[in-house]
Amino acid sequence: DYVHAKNSTKEIDKVWPILSKLKAIHGVYSVLGNHDHWADTEQSLQWLQRSGQNVRHTCKPIYKGKDRILIGGAGDYWEDELNIDLCFATSDEGDCRILLTHNPDSIDTSFKTPLSLILSGHTHGGQVSIPFYGPPVLPVNNKRYSSGLIETEKGNLFISKGIGWAIYPIRFNCYPEIAVHELIMI
Repeated sequence: DYVHAKNSTKEIDKVWPILSKLKAIHGVYSVLGNHDHWADTEQSLQWLQRSGQNVRHTCKPIYKGKDRILIGGAGDYWEDELNIDLCFATSDEGDCRILLTHNPDSIDTSFKTPLSLILSGHTHGGQVSIPFYGPPVLPVNNKRYSSGLIETEKGNLFISKGIGWAIYPIRFNCYPEIAVHELIMI
């Protein structure tokens, strides 16, 4: 999520000009979260498209020598069309496929495309983590999906705790994070 409140169109217009300035050697890629849809789907989609970061329902290639990495984006699990196979319709068998999806529950849906890595967020790590128990509340169906790297049948899933919060502006024993992943072709 890039904004928090429902119907917060002013927030959208404040945050996206900043996000649009992000640069990286191989590009910056984004998908929308449920709060972005709740704020204003059309306005969020317009900014996503204008930023050049949009991979929603598609994928973009990165070439490393003869190898190709595809960065694909799924629509939000709750608020958007979700078709992971469509994202990677142009992929070849040898491609490394990385899926960006806001909600980690997306990978428990029906799709056939093999994925090398799934990157998601949405949970904020639960925001509160009780020692020896974990987060008492998680906004996902699959309660394994709190944060960190999780092996699943569909591929390796990384869930970022992110830097924000959801309903309440509180974190306890659940530090904000900006994750950096180094990809190594083997």
